[in-house]
Amino acid sequence: MLMSDQPKLSEADKLMSDSPKESDSHKNVNIRMEKRDGETYVALGLFIVAVGIPVMVGTYFAAQTNVRAAVVNVICATVLLMIGAGAIIYGRLLLTRNKGRD
Repeated sequence: MLMSDQPKLSEADKLMSDSPKESDSHKNVNIRMEKRDGETYVALGLFIVAVGIPVMVGTYFAAQTNVRAAVVNVICATVLLMIGAGAIIYGRLLLTRNKGRD
């Protein structure tokens, strides 16, 4: 096939024919966003755990007067501690996953 058989493309056609590619800056933005999300989840988890600990301590005082209140406190404290621990674990997972990408 001769070179003259191929249609010649103008500069505008060449620019339009290139498919858009994901640039490195977009990848870096995604990595920074995941790192930010990981740090946010860890901070949120620590806050929820900090709220759950006084609720658990309050169970002792509630148990002295009312058993029903103590049961409610134990359940609420357990749920708060589990949610906080889950958020911390998920945040640490995001941070360790992004540590290899840096």
